[in-house]
Amino acid sequence: MEILAHLNQHNAARHAVRVAVCFAIIVAFVLVAAAPAAAESRVAGTYRCISIRTGAQTVSCQGPALVLFPHGLYQLGNKFGTYVVRGDRLVLSGMRVQQPFRLQRSREIVFEYIDRGRRHQVKFRGPLRLPRGQVLL
Repeated sequence: MEILAHLNQHNAARHAVRVAVCFAIIVAFVLVAAAPAAAESRVAGTYRCISIRTGAQTVSCQGPALVLFPHGLYQLGNKFGTYVVRGDRLVLSGMRVQQPFRLQRSREIVFEYIDRGRRHQVKFRGPLRLPRGQVLL
């Protein structure tokens, strides 16, 4: 009987250690996932569309602003998704054209792509500083 009681205590202690280790791993994962990446925080802000070039013709852009939130989320018009900064490239999830945007030192973001044999370029400038909690839509 004493041996059985001892084994039950031993198993209970091992189970408690396993639960504690699992809990610590989950907490560490949540803390790492919740912390904004430095690159994403660096580019966060609202970028206004300033020009669209198709071939040799450039026109002013009346399109929606590109909003990059500090935790890796973006909004472009009615599209929402995630973004990642890789060097001087900005990759947005859920875009029809899977081409990275280019980050420039002039605080511009340039998106270049080819559609139906024609080269297109869309430029955004920013980030605009808006009052806390306000977003351009």
